[in-house]
Amino acid sequence: MVLDVRDVEKTYEVRDSSALFSYRKVQAVRGVSFTVRRGENFGIIGESGCGKSTLLRLLSCLEAPNRGKILFEGNDIATLHGKSLLALRRRFQLLLQDPYNAIAAHSSIGRTIAESLLIHGLFPHRDIRERVSAVMSEVGLSPALYDQLPAGLSAGQRQRVNIARALVLEPEMLILDETLSALDQVEQAKLLDLFEALQARRGISYVYISHDLAMVRRVCARIAVMYLGRVVELSDNETLFARAAHPYTRALLSAVPTVEEKPYRTETYLLEGEPPDPIDIPAGCSFRTRCPFAFERCARE
Repeated sequence: MVLDVRDVEKTYEVRDSSALFSYRKVQAVRGVSFTVRRGENFGIIGESGCGKSTLLRLLSCLEAPNRGKILFEGNDIATLHGKSLLALRRRFQLLLQDPYNAIAAHSSIGRTIAESLLIHGLFPHRDIRERVSAVMSEVGLSPALYDQLPAGLSAGQRQRVNIARALVLEPEMLILDETLSALDQVEQAKLLDLFEALQARRGISYVYISHDLAMVRRVCARIAVMYLGRVVELSDNETLFARAAHPYTRALLSAVPTVEEKPYRTETYLLEGEPPDPIDIPAGCSFRTRCPFAFERCARE
């Protein structure tokens, strides 16, 4: 097991406009638990506002949870500081959605990829170019681009620069936050093949955070479904897409465009309205206000 998330919660305080010097609590992540095995593709899906982005910040140690633990290979990342935290950051890396704003326009491609090596002091300066060029070749970039600025790169090439920047540290886990969503389907397929090859060669674990259920279905062995800050269903790929248990999961699957017959009819599972306010989450099942099958007991449990 490479990652173990145990009953994690994250709450933010926001000003209450109805009362002076008063605050209300936004429950962004509520009691989330799951594990990621070594060499596994793990997916996290859900509609906008379900808590995926907050969970991403917790997993990548950009913020600390209010409650619960996030263990990376047995180390509670929220308790690490200074050099111990810097050393841990080498072992998991984050790949963001926007391939343009994630790369500095004024820095050469080689310098961008080498930056993390310089921060961690892993290689002598004389060996950095050789190391970076090797990783560029591994991700499908020509080493001849080393001294060039990224201005002429396509979106796919820019995302390969981001991948190379992460891989140069030889991480054990990559967290992909909608990493492929800005690319066309041809480039997406190429990068998915690249991730598969890297996993076979390096044994990397992937956490895919995505809206793209078709992509998640193709690559992820296990999938967690989030709604209003909570994991409402977690199962293996085949079970989730063929025999989903939660009405919210079925609603998501009913909305996916597909050429094959859908297991769940859109007219039956179509969601009405918006999710409840995370400041004022209803009692019982938080999905009951939109669920087509809700009954009295759902208001209590």
